[in-house]
Amino acid sequence: MHLAAPLALAAALLAGSAVAADGDSLGPGSRAPTLDHVEWLKGEAVPKWQEGRVYVLDFWATWCGPCKASIPHLNELARTLRPEVSVIGVAVAPRSGQVPTDEFVADAGDDMDYLICEDIDGMTWEGFMAPAGRSGIPTAMVVGKTGNVEWIGHPMVGLDEVLELVLDDKFDAEAFEAERKEQQEQVNRVMAKFSKARESLDWAAVATLVDEVLEAEPRYDSLLLQKHLALLELGQRADAIALGKQLIADRFHDRAGELNTLAWMHVDPNGVLPATKLPELGLAAAQRADDIAKHESPDILDTLARAHFVLGDVDKAIELQKMAVDLAPAALRPQLTVALEEYEAATR
Repeated sequence: MHLAAPLALAAALLAGSAVAADGDSLGPGSRAPTLDHVEWLKGEAVPKWQEGRVYVLDFWATWCGPCKASIPHLNELARTLRPEVSVIGVAVAPRSGQVPTDEFVADAGDDMDYLICEDIDGMTWEGFMAPAGRSGIPTAMVVGKTGNVEWIGHPMVGLDEVLELVLDDKFDAEAFEAERKEQQEQVNRVMAKFSKARESLDWAAVATLVDEVLEAEPRYDSLLLQKHLALLELGQRADAIALGKQLIADRFHDRAGELNTLAWMHVDPNGVLPATKLPELGLAAAQRADDIAKHESPDILDTLARAHFVLGDVDKAIELQKMAVDLAPAALRPQLTVALEEYEAATR
């Protein structure tokens, strides 16, 4: 089943990167609130900011794909920079049906080797995110040696550089923010060109502009799915296959959402791809996504079942689709059942 479109994913990241507007009550130089309204799930509680220590607060949720993609990087920072830096994952913005935070953290084990706490009744969101003018996650905040907020941004963009400067007492928040704004404006200009090219189906421009976007902002790499599509539309099949294989083996190797989107592009019976779909590539992407999801995602199982059906393995498709139906929430089950009935009918 198709997840969020690559362009939508990039747009969400772009929106989540917005800085607090002038006049917001929490920003660089502000005294950081303390984590008073949280339940501590991992590690010792931090009731106050210890002078001389630096803290990274990562606001995240188990339902948030970009949040989960940031975890390995945060884990590496936590291990590399302790004890000078304490990384704290602050779970916020819960959604119905999400994996419970305590279960997610327990399952992650040493892959989340840092402090974890969870917001209580939205009070931490109101204390940190709202006054900082932030509406998207993941959001990282750096609390410096004096207990003041030094920086607010995306955990995958600029955090390492900020921490190095903060630890060396060389961080200039105003200069850093001015540079970041200039970079963001450049990204916005290229993204506007990309969106126009995509809307007009100018596939040559799409392929070129994806590279320009990634040069300015590497974290928008979900747009590589759009480049893959563009190469197919341009008839550059060999290049499209090479890119698809590279995404599975490297760039998206641990990112189930992007892999599922790639797979569905090639097996969707109602899709917009040209007739030269690559179902074998779709199967490889879906299998890797299913491995990451540990065979527990009905969306991914649905995609994997469709890939097997397209390639003629109807029995395997039925087996996987039954698993998807059993795991699906009530609202999704009728849609998945229609596909199951289609596969079963093919055996009669």
